[in-house]
Amino acid sequence: MEFLLTATTTFAGTLLALGFIEVSAENLAIWNSEHVSGYFWNIESDPEGSEAERLAFEMTGTPLARTDMELCRIIDRN
Repeated sequence: MEFLLTATTTFAGTLLALGFIEVSAENLAIWNSEHVSGYFWNIESDPEGSEAERLAFEMTGTPLARTDMELCRIIDRN
């Protein structure tokens, strides 16, 4: 009887501990993703700025400007 009680208590304790670890890991992952997305996606695009700002300018500044102009030429035929 003691063995059954000890085994059940150990099993329940293990499940609670693993559940706590799982919930903590999920909450930490959610917090990290919100923090990282707020940090990395708010980079200004500046050709004379830091490396991240120059990369943002290269990725969004020049190609979008050319695409917009080409799109306007296609739509506006006058």
